[in-house]
Amino acid sequence: MTPNNAVLNSLEQSGLIRLIQLQPELEYLFRHALVQETAYDSILRADRRTLHHAVASEIEQLYPDRLDELSSMLAHHYREADDSGKALVYYQRAAKHAAQKFANQEAIYNLRAALQLCTDQSVQMDLRMSIGELLVDAGQLAQAEVEYLQVLPLLRQHNDLDRVARVHCQLAQIKWGQNNVAASLEVARQGLAEVEGLHPCENLAELLRYVSNGSLFNNLLEDAEQVNARALAMAESCNARNALSQALTTQGLIEDHHGRTDQAIACLKRAIAIAEADHNVFATSRAHNNLAYIYLRAGQHALAADQYERMITLNRKTNSIFGEIWFLAQKANLFLDLGQIAEVQSMVETMQTLLATTGGKTYRVQVTQVAMQTLVYLGRPDEVIPVLEKECEQAISHNDPQMTVIMSGTLGLAYLVKGDYAAAARALANAEQYGGVWRRSVLFYQMAGYAARAGQLEQAYDALQKGDDLRDPTSYADTASRNYAMMQIRDAEADYPGAMQFAKELIELHHKYHHRWLFAMNSSEAADLACQAGDFENARYYYQQALDEYKAIQVPILADRVQERLNKTYEM
Repeated sequence: MTPNNAVLNSLEQSGLIRLIQLQPELEYLFRHALVQETAYDSILRADRRTLHHAVASEIEQLYPDRLDELSSMLAHHYREADDSGKALVYYQRAAKHAAQKFANQEAIYNLRAALQLCTDQSVQMDLRMSIGELLVDAGQLAQAEVEYLQVLPLLRQHNDLDRVARVHCQLAQIKWGQNNVAASLEVARQGLAEVEGLHPCENLAELLRYVSNGSLFNNLLEDAEQVNARALAMAESCNARNALSQALTTQGLIEDHHGRTDQAIACLKRAIAIAEADHNVFATSRAHNNLAYIYLRAGQHALAADQYERMITLNRKTNSIFGEIWFLAQKANLFLDLGQIAEVQSMVETMQTLLATTGGKTYRVQVTQVAMQTLVYLGRPDEVIPVLEKECEQAISHNDPQMTVIMSGTLGLAYLVKGDYAAAARALANAEQYGGVWRRSVLFYQMAGYAARAGQLEQAYDALQKGDDLRDPTSYADTASRNYAMMQIRDAEADYPGAMQFAKELIELHHKYHHRWLFAMNSSEAADLACQAGDFENARYYYQQALDEYKAIQVPILADRVQERLNKTYEM
């Protein structure tokens, strides 16, 4: 036994340390942190520095092929040895290694440690930029904004327009992630004005893309088209692959807005190919999300669900909790329509658990909306209406357009299921007034239907016209929503044959695209129409259809309600 081994053996027998592994090398730990602290404090500071430096040097010599893996340990030893230069290098190396493993918090810790040691202002800017990007990736948007606002004056001072553009891209992304679409566009426009003299480059192309995307979602289609054309051309000429992928993703939505579905899908598939080849998780996720949206509008639910599942898996693999929550929410909304409510309840539990680990802020709105809509679909609107009313008030007071639309739309549905049609119409009017919704045709058609059921025909026709002005005739959602509006309008006008014709078309459409909950609900509404007209044979047929479907998708409350109505038809 060597002297060193003898000492280690003696310390272990005394109970001060314990062996934790034999292979690949011996490794010991102090049994108590106080013992370690006491032993460390007993060493003179100068000797400590010498020992730390010797340990670090020995590690470098012994493990030259493992320096990335051991970089955090090396950074610690060189910092304690007062060798700030080497500590800084290893902290940056440790951060890069952690980021490659998608261990964002570890990477951020190492970058902050490097920042504390750094005196070079240029390097400080690099570090803050890297910290900001990792914070965005981790969904810590408020902290990321603080980093960027601190570094922005330094970049301006150095006339670093390239990175000024990059910071504005990130600030626009932060505002987008905070559900403030208008602010996202404003930040991107400010950045574009500030870097007007910048030569064509990736960051400028990306900034143009943020302006175009913000314009699109603020209902400024012409601006979006013009700016995105510039972004595409610049990205192609500069071989800026991330900017090109992102601009193609926005272009996909522009093409879809014009009803050019094939071109939209082609743009998005090209965007996905570029992003996946570059292992760009954010760009890949965004393109898949938009492609799923287009599949949904075309009624191709299996293809949309596949896009969502791919992104759930990818974000889980890369430890992107926020990405996983987002795509779980999208898939859950689709599954609600398909009547797979039990699966959605499980997804809601998963999302709520994930949300709790993040502090419960980012994407809280999406998780809340899915949880509330699930209860509505189960026939329990009274439980969610007070919550949704409060959420809508908060969204409006915070000037949050996206949250206003999401919560108002769900609130309208809750009131519809409850049977308070005037309140349902008011909820959607809030969505339209305060939300600034892009592609509002479906919203206007729903407003028309709810207003008609509340006996407000003038308002119904006004909303119907607004929907028609925006309608995409190739869209399943637009067609179904318009049929619903016309069914209710014809009913309000006492035109039973006309109302039933639209009801039949609507029910057939939901059946074709497997929207089981809506199929059941609209079948029940068709039966109500038949009852009002004294057509009890048709009423029984549609009530039975609704009853069978509600039972199949396990919605007992609504099934019981339909059963009661069906029974009454035999008493008439």
